[in-house]
Amino acid sequence: MKKLLRKQRQLITVYIVWFFLNLVVLFMSDKSWSSEFWPFAEDTALLKAYDFSEFLVYAIGPAVLFFAYLMFSKKD
Repeated sequence: MKKLLRKQRQLITVYIVWFFLNLVVLFMSDKSWSSEFWPFAEDTALLKAYDFSEFLVYAIGPAVLFFAYLMFSKKD
């Protein structure tokens, strides 16, 4: 990527921390796949309801949105 703006670097830093926290919760959870989706699960304990589907939404989703924003907001 070309030189990133200061705000974009800050967003990337926050995202890295967010990704790491989600990765830790994923490894600490006791489910691999579930039909429930946190925070809408009956058992609202994070470690009991968090699985790979939540990881995709909460950790990978923001990265996809950020890169889409970068791609479509280029000022050529």
